[in-house]
Order: sequence, then structure tokens, then C-alpha cells
Amino acid sequence: MERTKYLTMKRLKGICKRLDDPCRPWGNKKHEMIDVIVIALLGIICGCETWQDIRDYGTVKRKWLKFFLKLPDGIPSEATFRRLIGMIRAESLERIYREWVRPYVGGCYGKQVCIDGKHEWASLRTFFMIERIGKTRDGTTIEQAFYISSLETDAKDFLRYARGHWSVENQLHWMLDVAFREDACLIHRANAPQNLALLRKMALTLIKQDTTYNASVRRKQKMAGWDNDYALTIIS
Repeated sequence: MERTKYLTMKRLKGICKRLDDPCRPWGNKKHEMIDVIVIALLGIICGCETWQDIRDYGTVKRKWLKFFLKLPDGIPSEATFRRLIGMIRAESLERIYREWVRPYVGGCYGKQVCIDGKHEWASLRTFFMIERIGKTRDGTTIEQAFYISSLETDAKDFLRYARGHWSVENQLHWMLDVAFREDACLIHRANAPQNLALLRKMALTLIKQDTTYNASVRRKQKMAGWDNDYALTIIS
């Protein structure tokens, strides 16, 4: 697949059309699922932390959002955001996220790609274990961590990749907590926690790839909330 330099909302909207709509079987659909997801994602980009925040963001930005969203019944209610995002199967949104970032990542050979969750791995070539020994006042602790990989290489490289994995995870977690207050989030019903975590990752990816301003993620969030043109720069 050809590598792309930037990820865009346009591409994400196209991919999200293949997302299973939990409301479609009942036929009572006042809002487009893609509208719900895009408003939530934009709200998170601009610093929203709760369902009420996302609803308020949509209400204030309604005229602007109408330029690129259908909004057949206006802005969804707080309860609608909570219900619909909680109903989306987490693995479905995870699949959408991975398809969205695939051309941005480009070829993966020789690169470290950390994958969360349970996935089939057709090209699995290596299974390895790292043993960590720690010494404290209470004695010695031994921890064993197991890994799978599609790469054939020696133990030294595997150790480097494993250390890199934890470095990436720790940095990502720190940024999500500082900029998006992920650890303080009180949303915990149905699939909402997993789906919001993915939307935060999408938001962080879009914000970080922007080079318009040399500013922190948090400052960019504020500017996107204040300036619609800048918000479009982030998602375009």
C-alpha cells in the first residue's frame, strides 16, 4: 500500500461508512452514525472530556458542522452520544482505526508495530520470552514476559524492540493523560471506554501531525476550539 504523509478526516469518514450501525436494524435512526463519531472526535480534539462537553461543542459549532455533516435531526443529545458510542462494537472501531492509519504507517518490515488486543497473525515467525529480575528489600522478584513477532532476528534486536514497545506505550499513555485527562475519565459503561480511547488516539494523531503551530498538544486543542479554520487545518 502506498504510504501517505498525512491522515485526513475525509479518509476516516469514507472508512467509517463500513462501520456497523447499531441503530440500523431497528430503523429508528434520527442521526447518522458518521455524524456522531465526527462530532465526538472533533470535540475531543478541542478538549471535550464528557458527553455533555461533546453535546455542548456540537451545539455551539452547529452552523459550522453543517458545512460537512448531514445532521438530519440537528445535534444529537448527550444521551444519544452516550448510547450510540457505547453500542459500537469496540473491535469494529479498532478495525476502522487500523485501516485509517495503515497508509500513514507505510510498510512495516523492519519496523516495530505494537498491536493491542487479540489478533490472528498469519505471518507469525517467532515466539520469545524476556525474563526480568528485580531486587528489593523484600527479596528478589522474577517476571517473565512473552512476545510474538513476524520478524526473524537475534535476541539482541528482540530486546531492543521490547524496550522500545514500553517506551512508546509509556509516552502515549502520558500524552493521553496530560492532554486528554484519560485516567480521570469517569465514562465506563458498555463499549464507551474502549471506543473513546480509540477516538483519543485518533485525535492525538491528527493534532501531532499538524505543523502549523509549534505548540503543545494542549495549546493546539484550545486553538482548535477557538478557531474553526485551525480545526479544519488539523482534520483536512
